[in-house]
Amino acid sequence: MDVLSLWPRIPHAVAVLGVVAPIAYAGRWAARLVRQPVVVGEVTLGLLAGPAALALVGRLAFDTMLPEPVLHLVGLVAEAGLVFYLGAAALAVALTMKDLGMTAILGAAVVGFAVPGGGSEPWTRVVTDLSRAGRALVPTFFVVSGIALLDDVSPAASWTLIAWTIALGCLGKGVGSYVGARLDGRPPRLAGRIAILMNTRGLTELVVVQAGYTAGVLSAAMMLGLTAMALVTTAMTGPLLDLLDRGERAPRAEPLPLTTTESSSR
Repeated sequence: MDVLSLWPRIPHAVAVLGVVAPIAYAGRWAARLVRQPVVVGEVTLGLLAGPAALALVGRLAFDTMLPEPVLHLVGLVAEAGLVFYLGAAALAVALTMKDLGMTAILGAAVVGFAVPGGGSEPWTRVVTDLSRAGRALVPTFFVVSGIALLDDVSPAASWTLIAWTIALGCLGKGVGSYVGARLDGRPPRLAGRIAILMNTRGLTELVVVQAGYTAGVLSAAMMLGLTAMALVTTAMTGPLLDLLDRGERAPRAEPLPLTTTESSSR
């Protein structure tokens, strides 16, 4: 698709982005309401927005409102936003990765991880400003992903795959981390805390999964299962830590002192 052919579709794409923005804010509000990370709400509503709109208006009206060329343009904008969110310096490497046949997100992630931290560095303000701008487009990225998955995934096979993916994900990182901590001599409660924190995935996992799907490494069904696993394990972290903390704060029953009669009888 050449640049000139994109110009007539820009107003349509801007309108789509204007619709996605309230969805993102609704996701953030819902996540905060249930004390979850905002990314959980944004990604969940983002992935569900496309299927929900399709169910409400039907395929013909949906394709009219969001034709493939416009969806492609929105996807490019969303991917650029995610690249900026991962780091400003990542743009050049991201484009290089794309030229090499890999996803731009992979290049952005590599450079983003390599940029040193610290508030006094000269590039800190530039990276921060561009990351904030890209942050606003992250939900759009997952809206486009949800629409793409809608056409590729067979609903009949999805629930079983999702359940197994979540179970194996928790078994591998959660149980594995707990056993490893215990073998290292950590007390049970500390080992449980390590397991809970290690079991969470967050935005990084979601980006890696999307990169694998875009590169053709993961099937659409596998991407759906891994995305659900990342969301569920991230959502589990807060409640499980709260439960562990409540167990640590619970008063322990002290042994009753022996009475004089009981002491003399013994």
